[in-house]
Amino acid sequence: MITTSGGITSLLLGLALLVTADGSPLSIGALLSLAAAVVLFVAAAVEGLWANWPRPFMEARPDELSRLVTLDYWSADPLLGEMRSAEARIGILKTARDMNDRKVSTLAWAIRLEVIAILVVSVSVVLILASAW
Repeated sequence: MITTSGGITSLLLGLALLVTADGSPLSIGALLSLAAAVVLFVAAAVEGLWANWPRPFMEARPDELSRLVTLDYWSADPLLGEMRSAEARIGILKTARDMNDRKVSTLAWAIRLEVIAILVVSVSVVLILASAW
């Protein structure tokens, strides 16, 4: 994601630099759109980092599991143990899926912001090229 947008942005801005190599100042529209693109790229990077940030996930806690090895549970109906085990697995699975959904949403926003930033850089380049001709 970041590599692609960096490549596209470098190519577009390189083209704009070639056109404005004579030292002519950038138009206010080009400057504003470049500033907006920087803000969008930074926001996309923050979202991308947040999507990859390690988060805690639910596991069966040792204190919860230790009660399952008491005589009360070992002498109880085996179905009770199977039910408790299934409950623990369901809780772990639900938490993992919720966390994954949050990461997917965050990454989707990062991608959206990056696409918008590339479009804004493209607008900047068009404004630079238009002012050069």
